[in-house]
Amino acid sequence: MAESEKVVDSSKLRGVFTGAFKIYFRKFPILFIISFLIELAFFGIFQLVEFEFGLIYNLIIDKMIFKFEINFASNLGKASFIILVFVATLLFILRMNFISNITILTTEKKQGKILSAFENTTKKLTQNLLFMLVILTIAVFPILLFILAILIQPRLYFLAWVFFLVAMLFPFFLVFKISHFVPGLTKDNLHVGAALQKSWNLTSNTTFFSCFGVFLTFFTISILAPWIATFYLEQTVHYLYIGILLALLRAFFYPLFDIAITLNYLHLDFTSVEKSIFREEIKKQKELSEKLIQYWTKKSD
Repeated sequence: MAESEKVVDSSKLRGVFTGAFKIYFRKFPILFIISFLIELAFFGIFQLVEFEFGLIYNLIIDKMIFKFEINFASNLGKASFIILVFVATLLFILRMNFISNITILTTEKKQGKILSAFENTTKKLTQNLLFMLVILTIAVFPILLFILAILIQPRLYFLAWVFFLVAMLFPFFLVFKISHFVPGLTKDNLHVGAALQKSWNLTSNTTFFSCFGVFLTFFTISILAPWIATFYLEQTVHYLYIGILLALLRAFFYPLFDIAITLNYLHLDFTSVEKSIFREEIKKQKELSEKLIQYWTKKSD
């Protein structure tokens, strides 16, 4: 058995769940450090811009309403808000790329070379910038819906809550549908449109439930639970360095999500080829494509 197969067996779905933990602890130091550095950047941004949201009781309409506010610590935060949004989104995407590269290198090439992962990530900077613009453009819809819900909730209370629900579920569904974009960009060298299309197709039809199971499990472990803990502890624990400690908490769990999504992409790619009637021809074509990519990459260097 090859060393890569000992790390994770991409032919089986359970290998995605167990393999995520195996690869993470195998490459824990570098994955944790990268994740923590990005979380520190987010922590710094949130010192300039603070978001407050929650439920409050409105005496006038005698109902609970949703409250959302953006507070700027200084004029610097207010003036650079749009720039901060761009920077935060790009950092998040680049972190996804790096972790996906480490996962693929560890799985397929028996070791995750850090310099190779950084190099592969920087080569995709233009594609990542385009992806960032796509994400921010799509995000306009739920943001506008959210603002509309806040404005109409005193008069159209139930309709406002419908808008709130759609504004929250739509981004979650969209993130799920495009969650396999980065592995497609990294593994198969796809451009933005093709990578988005492939991610959309992989999370549809017969693979929907298995993909959603992987996504929901690791989204809860890596993102949702740490952020719920962050919001709760920030309100209840009054400690000078609580923000940095919470950044450590989020950084510890986050890499599991990107690893699992990348492994699921490899799993789906493997099973789709194995189920194909022309699997031998497809395998040969994939090998040829990979050799061509390697050749042109070396030539460009």
